[in-house]
Amino acid sequence: MTKVLQPIRQEYAAGEKLILEGAHDTRAYLILEGKVEITKTLKGHKKILGRAGRNEILGEMAFFDNKLRSATATALERTVTLAFPKELLDQELAKVSPWVSSFLKVLVDRARSANIQINPLSEIDYIYSSLVLLYYMAGASEQQGGNHLLDGKEVRSVILEVMREDEDLFATLERNLMATRLIGINLDGPQRTYTVAHPKALLLCAERLKVVRDTPNPLEHLLAEDEGTKRILKVLDLLITMVPAEVKTSTAFPLQEVLTKLALDGAPANLLKELTVRTRVTLHEEQDGSKTVHLSRGQLVEDLHTLQRDLQVLQFMEKVFSGSLP
Repeated sequence: MTKVLQPIRQEYAAGEKLILEGAHDTRAYLILEGKVEITKTLKGHKKILGRAGRNEILGEMAFFDNKLRSATATALERTVTLAFPKELLDQELAKVSPWVSSFLKVLVDRARSANIQINPLSEIDYIYSSLVLLYYMAGASEQQGGNHLLDGKEVRSVILEVMREDEDLFATLERNLMATRLIGINLDGPQRTYTVAHPKALLLCAERLKVVRDTPNPLEHLLAEDEGTKRILKVLDLLITMVPAEVKTSTAFPLQEVLTKLALDGAPANLLKELTVRTRVTLHEEQDGSKTVHLSRGQLVEDLHTLQRDLQVLQFMEKVFSGSLP
């Protein structure tokens, strides 16, 4: 006589694990009551993949393909499930056409493959959203001494909600924003306050992240741009010294004089061309055929500050793509 298999009712307390990543367990679970959090270990850190609740199914992949668990499921509150043993599925699959069984197994293999290859850069979506929110929050905040002041408790609450309560990601994002001076923290008062000098730099960070993530070898690209920006900043410092502080208008310098000045400082001659692209330094051909470089001290100083902010953005993104974010 064939044994009749039935699902098993199981109850879990808050914090108890239904499924453990890496374990060999072939049951599938239907949640009758409660809520479960799905997590996966990526680069040594626990990442929240999502949550499941009433009438949702967990563990269906191992149920089909008999492989190790790809994620952990933990009860967030008292949770009641029906556990379906693999033998029950095998018993039901034996009743259908062979091609149906094969089709289901192929689908499961593809789903598991996609799950195993979860890209850590998906965290960039959280970072992007957080930066955009910080930008708008800073824009709507009061200013003091040229800085926008943000309530630390409010920022933490909003960003953690975006990050699905990932404390590690929030802490590292905060640390890297501070390290690159995109934000500051004021601890003088009774509560934590974030200071933002240039909110647009946060928005620029967000926009650049979306672009750079789709380029081949993003870190290599960022490091090269970082190096180029530092070279230009060094040259701008040098050019500013050529224009007397009291001169408020644009001044023309013979091209050769500027090139000689750059050469003495070890800057490559072709850097001048890059300067005309990324700054307001301009090259002119005079009526007598000579070439001059037009420099405005005020514009040079403004360009210097803009490129310094660009460098902050680059260095923040380097931390993201080098894995400084967990």
